Amino acid sequence: GADGLPGSATQWSARHVGERLGAIAADLLDDITALGGAVRGAGDSYQVTDESLAGNFTNLF
Repeated sequence: GADGLPGSATQWSARHVGERLGAIAADLLDDITALGGAVRGAGDSYQVTDESLAGNFTNLF
């Protein structure tokens, strides 16, 4: 491990911080993907209202 001690507090902390940052990154990627899909969907229809586009953003971020 990073400090040479199996099961140490340093290794435990690094593992949990890494898992948490990975989850945050995955959530952010999902939000960006959904944002792109909402904008692309609005553009593909050539008709969009502020309300319909805003509805797609309700659960983002």
